[in-house]
Amino acid sequence: MLDANGPRKPRARKGSLAHLTDRDAVVKAAAVLFDRRGYVETTMQDIADRLKISKPTLYRHAKGKSEILQLIINHWIDRSDAALEQAADMADVAERIPYIVRQWTENAVSNSAHLKVFLSSEQDMPPKAVRRYREWSGKVYEQFRDMIVEGQQQGLYRAGADPTVAAFAVLGFILLLPRWLSASGRMTPAEVADEFLENWASGMRAAGQGR
Repeated sequence: MLDANGPRKPRARKGSLAHLTDRDAVVKAAAVLFDRRGYVETTMQDIADRLKISKPTLYRHAKGKSEILQLIINHWIDRSDAALEQAADMADVAERIPYIVRQWTENAVSNSAHLKVFLSSEQDMPPKAVRRYREWSGKVYEQFRDMIVEGQQQGLYRAGADPTVAAFAVLGFILLLPRWLSASGRMTPAEVADEFLENWASGMRAAGQGR
């Protein structure tokens, strides 16, 4: 319908977040629903309802569930890569893994739904997402392993420690966090990260290295 000022904009639903909705909001809402209901069971209408917007409005932000799932995966990878890149620039090798663990622990707790969806079955992922997920997983393992080997070469970590086992110990800790740690838990994410690092380092520390 036209009036003197041109086409009228569609009226937002009561309580709508349409004026606030962007891709980040869509990703956050979808991650929660995918985590609770599963990717297959969640519909675009469910996501629109959670955001209190119309389905056509939602489709202006994403073409479908497959694209939203890709965005959720990108969300976790991009934030994780930022910490990896910052750690790689640190001159002090001993500070690299602790920095990543602390940053990823905070990220895992504040974005727990994103991480749980990221770790869900590959059968739900679009091919592009599966490729990025596998490439990223392999890259991260190699980066952790390389940091451990470099630490061994500098005498920071025990020469006899297996770098593969040590790398997967760190990755396993991070990826399992959403299953048991919450922001309102007995320990803060920072305290949990420090506790893990102390236990991990006590097994990795080379003779003569202090706490």
